[in-house]
Amino acid sequence: MRSLILTGAEQHSINAVQYTRAFFLDSETAINPNAAYAQVIRGPPGSQEGGYEGVLDFNSLVKVVNAVQVLRFSGRPEWSGDIEAGILDWAGKYLGWLQASQQGQKAESATE
Repeated sequence: MRSLILTGAEQHSINAVQYTRAFFLDSETAINPNAAYAQVIRGPPGSQEGGYEGVLDFNSLVKVVNAVQVLRFSGRPEWSGDIEAGILDWAGKYLGWLQASQQGQKAESATE
């Protein structure tokens, strides 16, 4: 995103939007809006879940949030209302999972 800010080059925003679609919006390639299996704790089949550490490891998501803000305010035509709505929907689902899940609740208490 620095390159978009510094150069204003169209290709940088095109690439960022393509990655956003692939990672968060495309049903075939998007990551799930949860970290249920991050830092999985092995056990018998059906009992394997991620630990709260996986939520903490996902803190780099803040870089995505920053990139989204740059795209939103850059005025680039590649960033559209459907992408905006999709990323907000994904983030809302992730937040809901964080608040409701055991992993999210443990991660919150671990950082207090």
